[in-house]
Amino acid sequence: MKTTAILFGALVLGFLGGIAGYRVSAWQTMSDELASSRRAHSFELLDRAGQVVSVWTTDQWGRPILVFNDAKWEGRIMIGPLDQANTDVVTNQPPNANATWGILVTAPSHAAHAALGTRIDVNTKEPTGFADWR
Repeated sequence: MKTTAILFGALVLGFLGGIAGYRVSAWQTMSDELASSRRAHSFELLDRAGQVVSVWTTDQWGRPILVFNDAKWEGRIMIGPLDQANTDVVTNQPPNANATWGILVTAPSHAAHAALGTRIDVNTKEPTGFADWR
């Protein structure tokens, strides 16, 4: 009898806990407007003055690129493929499938202040990480 009462009490309390948990989680869910998907080819984040401070886009081959700017320097931080990041010459040749990807941090008057990323080692054909500080 005692075991049956404990099991029944646990069942009732579990049921009530499930109802309470459902109601609390319903308060914390995002509205459909906020949770819906937005699709675009490029996203730009603007500051209050209307200046672009970040761009999320793709290059001509569909590789994603995320760039952060500040008041002093456009392209302060770049995340994505680094094969053409440090050059003023952009080629129309398709990128190497093993192209270097990473994070590039620049400062005014520096082409690349720091680069972190991964690339394929030409000898071992294995991915390898790198850190390049200038």
